[in-house]
Amino acid sequence: GNSSFLGPLIPDFSSFIPKISFDGSFGGFGGGSGGSGGGSTSSFSESITLDRGTGGYAFNSKGEYLVIRTDQNHSGKSLLSGWELRSTPTGRSVTIPKAVILPFAGQINSENFLFVEPGDTVYITSGRSPIGYSFRVNKCTGYFEQNQDFSPSLPIDCPRPIDEKLPEPPDHLSDSCMDFLERTPRCTVPRTPTADEAPYSCAKYVAENINYNKCIEKHKDDPDFYKKEWRIFLNYEEKLWKDRREVIRLFDLSKNVVETLTY
Repeated sequence: GNSSFLGPLIPDFSSFIPKISFDGSFGGFGGGSGGSGGGSTSSFSESITLDRGTGGYAFNSKGEYLVIRTDQNHSGKSLLSGWELRSTPTGRSVTIPKAVILPFAGQINSENFLFVEPGDTVYITSGRSPIGYSFRVNKCTGYFEQNQDFSPSLPIDCPRPIDEKLPEPPDHLSDSCMDFLERTPRCTVPRTPTADEAPYSCAKYVAENINYNKCIEKHKDDPDFYKKEWRIFLNYEEKLWKDRREVIRLFDLSKNVVETLTY
């Protein structure tokens, strides 16, 4: 991002990781009232909501998530990294971390500040990310669902392999290869077609073109590539929230209360 835009009011998150405390205090950056502080109503309370998700229902931290939503009338972009979720009964406190905006499979991904826009949905999962980081959902991330389990399941919105721009003559694919592509579901890396099913040129095309990174390469400039959804993971082994009689408050960077969730 543009660091000059962030200005001096935004904390330095260079060493920022989600952290938990049991005394109600808040770690992550300086400033604010600390302790049980805050209490004033945030200006974001009109346009940002905190929903229960699976809070109180989840079997483990992997399936436990809360949901933050921004209304359509929310104004512009708002920095969510560094906001705090705190349980009043337990004093347990977590901070919302950074996230990968455009993840690439099989490589190190850099994390960025999470900014929400009008109409965004942010799933805050207590457990570990199946792919090792928090991320923004895009047209191709359904490929992650093939070999991993996400809660809730990722949208399966990848273009169908048969609908992609295919090689032109004289390099066009055989009818048997087209049949294979037609049978291949969205967001699925298929097994390599056998010699009986299709020629080697088909196997080569399938291996090189039907996967997550190739999907990104082809579609990252599509106007509908990015979805208005984020998956954030706090990386805890145990559940964070009580099953009942829970009160969770969402605090903004100024330690003002955005929303109180009670169940």
